Amino acid sequence: RLTSGNAGTGILIDGSSLTHELNWEPDNGNLVFEMKAQLSAITNVIVNLGFSDSKSTTALELPFELNTTTVTYTATNGVAWVFDTGATNDNWHCIANGNDSQPSAINSGVAPTATMDQTFRIEVNASGTAECFIDGTSYGVIENALSTTIDVTPIAVVNADSTGSRNLDLDFLFVGMDR
Repeated sequence: RLTSGNAGTGILIDGSSLTHELNWEPDNGNLVFEMKAQLSAITNVIVNLGFSDSKSTTALELPFELNTTTVTYTATNGVAWVFDTGATNDNWHCIANGNDSQPSAINSGVAPTATMDQTFRIEVNASGTAECFIDGTSYGVIENALSTTIDVTPIAVVNADSTGSRNLDLDFLFVGMDR
């Protein structure tokens, strides 16, 4: 369980994250992130699930945000499933910005339901193209989603976007790549 703070003052105070080292190499091929998760509430919250080159060890960072239709980011190389209630559509979006490029986003049309498990998967091939899945259904492909020469880490981040705490319950995490 990742539990956000409730001060309503931003990611540094209210965020909670799970990250690892930057030892996942997209150019090896068959880079996979899969996580089964659920949210305690689907209001005033931002969630990122996927890969980032920002491992949040010294200062907590939110790799992607979606304000109305504008993507903002701190990760210079990443691809993640993002749910942000500040977005125009309260759906899961697969967002990528390979090597600090202009971010690309896919609106899945799938909204979360509080306390309901969903399984998120991102598959990245050796050329950096990502395919994004929810519950086994593909919602599209993003070309150049990751730079193949910049190592990444799996991430799960939750941030309360108000004064109410939010929980992100993680059932399982699978990460793999070719060697």
